[in-house]
Amino acid sequence: MIGENTILILGRLVKGRNKVEQEEMRKLIEDLQGNSTDDVLHALYSPKPKPKKPKAEVPEWLKKMQDAQKKVSWRAPEAIEQLYALADEVGFSSVGVRKRSFPAAAKEVAQQLGPDKTKDLFVEWVKEYVEKHVMV
Repeated sequence: MIGENTILILGRLVKGRNKVEQEEMRKLIEDLQGNSTDDVLHALYSPKPKPKKPKAEVPEWLKKMQDAQKKVSWRAPEAIEQLYALADEVGFSSVGVRKRSFPAAAKEVAQQLGPDKTKDLFVEWVKEYVEKHVMV
């Protein structure tokens, strides 16, 4: 005899927004009968692996800028401020709110000035900064 709770649960599957048609319900019941309770519970409640999104490849010019940022041991806000200051000196005009991450800021500047000019601008400035502030 089928339990009252089972009928209520199956009733939810055949009504409403997520309605299951009669033929689909027949296949579901046959599939459940063909498997053990433990197999069904495992399939329902085991954690599902989340698909990992492939990370976008970081362009070479941006890698060099990030390496330069690490040389001066600056946090992102300091590096972003300096990048925008250098870019403003050579004619960069920011559109909207300035970016809060260094890669995003570098890409924004590179859209106007070009990746190579942006990289050269920042990396050369870092080299000069490190030479001036080298500890003896």
